[in-house]
Amino acid sequence: MHVGYLSPDFTHDVFISYSHGADRGYPELRRWSQEFAAKLRGELTLDPKFRDVAVFIDANRDVEHGLDPALPLTQEVRKGVQSSALLTILMSPQYVGSAWCRDERGWWIEASKQSGEFWSRTFIARIWPLDNDAVDWPTELRDERGIPPLGYLYHSHPGGVRPFNWNGTTHENNEYTKALLNFVTALSRRLLDMKAKLDERKRMQEEALRLGADEGQVLYLYAREAHRGPWREVYDVLNNVGFIVTPAQPEPVTDTPDKMRQASQQRLTHLVECDALLLLGTDDGIALDGDMLSVGRQTRNVGRARSGKLLPCAVLDRSGGSAGTDQRVSAARKLNIHWIDGSAADWPQRVRIWLQEMRAKLDAAA
Repeated sequence: MHVGYLSPDFTHDVFISYSHGADRGYPELRRWSQEFAAKLRGELTLDPKFRDVAVFIDANRDVEHGLDPALPLTQEVRKGVQSSALLTILMSPQYVGSAWCRDERGWWIEASKQSGEFWSRTFIARIWPLDNDAVDWPTELRDERGIPPLGYLYHSHPGGVRPFNWNGTTHENNEYTKALLNFVTALSRRLLDMKAKLDERKRMQEEALRLGADEGQVLYLYAREAHRGPWREVYDVLNNVGFIVTPAQPEPVTDTPDKMRQASQQRLTHLVECDALLLLGTDDGIALDGDMLSVGRQTRNVGRARSGKLLPCAVLDRSGGSAGTDQRVSAARKLNIHWIDGSAADWPQRVRIWLQEMRAKLDAAA
């Protein structure tokens, strides 16, 4: 089974929309267009990253990326257009006059309308000059001022009357090769960009699933050695209700620059493997202020950059209210740190609800 580069999000990476030309007396146009599709895929697959790239064209004998002769034609073409990542239009007077090509554009617009990515996923190869762009160019392929896109030129300008390589002359071959390589470069960049965005979306969805799971989330519970007693209580409860808590002890006392750097690196190493960060809040408000800045902001920001995770952070306030002053809660909010009342009897459930809220946030972003 031949899967595409952007599979399973898209069945085909590139859909070639073109005119066969026979109804306008140019049957050679079909041959040129099909050769173009073959050369396009050939150039793309020279890059090992795109060895599985899938180009849909109706003449493709591979029914996974062409037409299945056993199924209704209209249904097959519509499905091919709407399950493709990129649309390549081979623009010509014959293309503008083709009812099939008009339908393909309509199906593509319908599929890409919700994503708002119509222009970023549509590539136009100007293979044959129109008589008058201002009159002949399809309305749905114009910008808000009614201007057609520049596209990629495959004929001499001005005055070109045939696509490059129409007659196979040496000069046209050189021009055709340059135009094709420029086109391949543009498509490659867009495919890479889409791949990166799809991978990021999948990563966010996976992280969201972990955050919203019934149990098993890895929580970094930060506390100072001076607060070992409260830390131990919280550690045990979180473990008992299904969380994985790290590290196995509060922050050790450091009294030299070398030990401080070592502790900071160890903290970061643990943090990037976690799903969320909890800062233990006690009645030592000054210590909590420092922890929010050094761990909740500085270490966490580095951890987010390294891991690519959201790493949501909250203060679990076990002070009975003394630490949760309006000023401190407001400062935490500005640092994107949430606040959980850890003195309430249902505080473990509040931690879980907080993580579910973070999942919802990630789901919305993805």
